[in-house]
Amino acid sequence: MSSDPAQSPPSRPRILGPLLLAGAVVLTLATGVVGVGRPKIAKDDPSDNLYFYTAGLCWKQGRSPYDAKILMGSGRGITDIKDSGIAYPPQSSSLFVLLALFSPSGGGAVWTLLNLASLAALAWLCAVPFRRPPAAPDAEPWIDPRWLIAALVVGNPFPSHVLWKGGSSLVAAALLAGAWACAERDRWKLGGLLLGLATFKPQLALLPILWLLLERRWKILAAGFVAALLFSLPAFRANGVVGAYMEWLGGMKYAVQQKGGAALSEMELRRFLGIVGLPLPDLLLLAPVAAVGLWMARARIVIPDRFPLLIGIAFQFIYLHDGDLVTLSPIIPAYYRHLAGRPRRWTLLALALAAIVCFPQRLLRRPGIELLPFIRIPAVTALVVWLLFLSLEETSAAPPRMAPAEPARA
Repeated sequence: MSSDPAQSPPSRPRILGPLLLAGAVVLTLATGVVGVGRPKIAKDDPSDNLYFYTAGLCWKQGRSPYDAKILMGSGRGITDIKDSGIAYPPQSSSLFVLLALFSPSGGGAVWTLLNLASLAALAWLCAVPFRRPPAAPDAEPWIDPRWLIAALVVGNPFPSHVLWKGGSSLVAAALLAGAWACAERDRWKLGGLLLGLATFKPQLALLPILWLLLERRWKILAAGFVAALLFSLPAFRANGVVGAYMEWLGGMKYAVQQKGGAALSEMELRRFLGIVGLPLPDLLLLAPVAAVGLWMARARIVIPDRFPLLIGIAFQFIYLHDGDLVTLSPIIPAYYRHLAGRPRRWTLLALALAAIVCFPQRLLRRPGIELLPFIRIPAVTALVVWLLFLSLEETSAAPPRMAPAEPARA
């Protein structure tokens, strides 16, 4: 039996999506792992993973990396790290000891694989909500949104940046997104395990944990607390339970002192305002205040928008870097869902803001113009605020296009 082609909607080439994602993967591997187009890492500016490896060596030997002399001594002749200290909490010790089980190059390879696996998991978590087919054949987009979203998560410049510098943001982003997805499905055991390890980047985990506290999700929080303690065992072995956290606080102070001047990679909103002549004190306390405000308005916030909005708040008031923007990847599917079916100018505006965020800073550095390299900060702010308004608009629409109901609290 043959069907009338005139009555069938035009088919989309199925190969487009996989080709797009494959191109994004090749681009990220080339620029983030191979180093195509990257300047060589200077010997006096070691990759972040070398600090992690050296800290792992200290903990493996039962010594504290929060003592700068011990940290430098452990790396002498092996990693040759600088005297900048280590600011990661005790729960990072199990992760970093894992690297120290290998040679420095082997540890670096393991860390790269962990980052790549985290990127794959993050792309999957962002794309999986779109696994259902469109309601009608004529509503089929030109490309399957799962492939498009995964390609955007993988192919934007920030995963490549984290891979090249050996950073930890990809691992933290995947752990946090996974923990949040588990919390939404009431899978508290796995979610707690992921959340506990995600606290090795506390500046990113702070607001999601606060939200879970406000929601009284005691099971996942208790599981996360226990997991964090278990992941801290190498640090406890070196300094004891109380001593490990006291040493960590001292290590953070030392790392801040050694940091020196402000880096071009900083993302905090007050950094941009200071450049335009509006100096402000530390705005950290506004982060939990804004998160509580978002929670109080949660009935008017579309469920899939809550996590990216929380992370977006963190980028306004907490000291973060541009590499941490990988944690904001869930904003990509959020915008796709909101802008689908809208006038094309809305999509063009979102793409323009995204282009400003992703534009290479080194091309914006001009003598006497300090503002340009930081233009991505207000662009991120605009994307976060716009998402908030889109979410409020959706929940106030009649009939509302809400996500499925939340699971019962536990």
